[in-house]
Amino acid sequence: MTVRSGFLSILLLGAVMLCAGHAVAATGVIPITEYPPDLQSYSDADQSIHERLIHRVKVNPFNLVGTLIFLFAIFHTFLAGKFTAALQSYY
Repeated sequence: MTVRSGFLSILLLGAVMLCAGHAVAATGVIPITEYPPDLQSYSDADQSIHERLIHRVKVNPFNLVGTLIFLFAIFHTFLAGKFTAALQSYY
C-alpha cells in the first residue's frame, strides 16, 4: 500500500463516518439491529434440518451466504490435497 492509497482510504473512511453522523443527527434515531438474532426468534424448533434452513433463509437471506461459506470451507478442507495434486500434475 502506497502512502497515496493509504491517505485516500483514510479520507474515504472519514467521509463515510461524517455522512453517517449527519444521518443520525438529521433523524435523531440511532438504528440498532440485533445480530445475530436469537434462535428462539425463528420459531422453527419442530422442523427438520432442511425445512429449518429454508425457513431461516426466507427470514434472513444473509443466512444463505453464511451457510454457503461454511459448506465451501468444509469442502476446501477435505479437497485441498486433491486440488494440490491435480495442479502439480500440470507442472
